[in-house]
Amino acid sequence: MAFSFCDVDVFVCNEFMLDSEIYQIWLNGLTAHQAVVLLQRVRTTEEWPAEALLSDVNDNFRTFSMLEPLLHAPRRLAESSPRAPIQVGTLEAQELVERYYALDEAVARELLARKLTARHRKELDEVSDRTEVPLRACRRHFDNLRRIVKWAVEEGRRPLAEGIQRQFLLSTSLAERYSALVFLCVHRLEVSKRRLARLNLGELSRCAVMILEHWTDAEGDACDWDREFLLELREQRATLSDKEAIERTIGLASVRLRGQRPRFVSEVQSQGRELLRALLALPGALHQPRTQRDLLCELSERVAEPCVALGWSREELNLFLSALHDALLQALAPSKRVQALIERFCVVALPCINVIFPAVKGDD
Repeated sequence: MAFSFCDVDVFVCNEFMLDSEIYQIWLNGLTAHQAVVLLQRVRTTEEWPAEALLSDVNDNFRTFSMLEPLLHAPRRLAESSPRAPIQVGTLEAQELVERYYALDEAVARELLARKLTARHRKELDEVSDRTEVPLRACRRHFDNLRRIVKWAVEEGRRPLAEGIQRQFLLSTSLAERYSALVFLCVHRLEVSKRRLARLNLGELSRCAVMILEHWTDAEGDACDWDREFLLELREQRATLSDKEAIERTIGLASVRLRGQRPRFVSEVQSQGRELLRALLALPGALHQPRTQRDLLCELSERVAEPCVALGWSREELNLFLSALHDALLQALAPSKRVQALIERFCVVALPCINVIFPAVKGDD
């Protein structure tokens, strides 16, 4: 009787030990053979012959693939049963989740210009080419963002960042970044036009976080605009476009800027009216979905770009916006209601202009 034998790979798994290097390689979307090439640069062949290294990489990749469904619902990973085939400690679980949901700046910035639909998921090759990030990693970013957006729309409550942190077990800083991305995605804020192309993910997130904190409904869903506030702004269009109020505001602002560069002060006096008029036309239209989507473009076109054309420095823009803010509140002082509304508008609009200005100007 003849017997034949074959090699069998046996994979036994119980207590989990995270190999951070191999996990990062897996997250980056590389193959096992590509991983071996990278690891051979930092691990000696005496300790890790190529065959043994490939076997170790394959074992780790299989473990990560088994854990991946739990990473889609991190609370399940944290609450895993003692009978689970892989036992993951608390610290290892935290690292697994945090790094699985970590954001690549370039990839996330590209995703903001796309809808999170199945069709667009099939077209991530372009994102991969533009960012030089492997396609598998781009798909993980896409799926993570879509998963968190879906949860926020269906179940999320304010404050959004805290809800994301609890639901997906992320760090405070990462949860806040995701809350900004959720707002930008849900409301489809325009971020892909050429005038905003230089704004990076961090700058867009700063603007989104300010809107979330000050212009959304404290009693509504996770990231609903505060419609009552926006409608109140619309009711004040006549007040905010009043010629005397604008003249008074620019006059007060010019007084506050005395002692600055003479040409700068002269430009405030001659061009400030048009800048202020353009800015104050925005609150009355913010209730419209189209204006909401184009908010950052509007702030760029109405204020940031004209200030760049005047040759102002960032410091001069800051001086102008600060003087404008104080002067505007003083000019509207007789009406406490209007004053409160415009303060709430300015607390977001003016810092966003400050964020946009260097990108428009081309400052590094």
